[in-house]
Amino acid sequence: LTIPILVFSWFAVRSLHQDAERRSQVVLLAHSLRRANSRLREINREKTDFLSMATHQLRTPLSVLNGYIELIKDGCYGSVAEEMRKVLKNMDENNGRLIKMVDDFLDVTRLEQGRTHYNLAPHDVVAVVASVIEELNHVAVKKGVKLAPLPASIAVFIAVCDDEKIRHVVFNYVDNAIKYSEQGVVTVSLEHERQGVTARVKDQGIGFAPEDKEHFFHKYYRGSNVKALTATGTGIGLYVCRRFIEGHGGHVWAKSPGVGQGSEFE
Repeated sequence: LTIPILVFSWFAVRSLHQDAERRSQVVLLAHSLRRANSRLREINREKTDFLSMATHQLRTPLSVLNGYIELIKDGCYGSVAEEMRKVLKNMDENNGRLIKMVDDFLDVTRLEQGRTHYNLAPHDVVAVVASVIEELNHVAVKKGVKLAPLPASIAVFIAVCDDEKIRHVVFNYVDNAIKYSEQGVVTVSLEHERQGVTARVKDQGIGFAPEDKEHFFHKYYRGSNVKALTATGTGIGLYVCRRFIEGHGGHVWAKSPGVGQGSEFE
């Protein structure tokens, strides 16, 4: 009996020793993971701080350049030939795209640094949406897309919101709908919900695949349907939209019957 007992005891001691080693390894791994996570958070903060500084530095010269282009177009430095007007128009459009891109990055840095403020007050959402449609109508016409006006029967929709941020979201939705449509109609609809207002932007453009649906509102994501297109984009516009709407206590979503069959963003 002595030998079996000794063998059993040896196995028991060995098992306890191995368990202790495993626990020690788990503790070390957990400690390493905490340090790695802490370093990742630090790197992310440094990245956000750099992005904030860089975009602020870019914003000023771009705005100055925009001002000079407008002054030249207005003839403040002498008469402008027609060929030069075409060049200035291209410069103005490209500079405008750069300014919008910089503004998007500034929005991201403010959101991630917790510096985004919401000036909540009662606003007519219909008026906000109508102003976006009016501003982007010439873009749609140039693209050969029809941007439908809001129905005259829509009543005033008063909602407590930050009208500038809501306008930003609607503008982004409508601008994307035009950008990714070659023809057809872009419509914006508004509907009263129990706890607010739902805005829907529907197009007859390129649509998207089911696998894109879950990722559209993630930072830096661009759908597989647009990567081969020449349309510019950074993949942060919809991310900012999501954060702005969530800041109001709302939700965003997108749907499409499939590639080439249009899409709807709400």
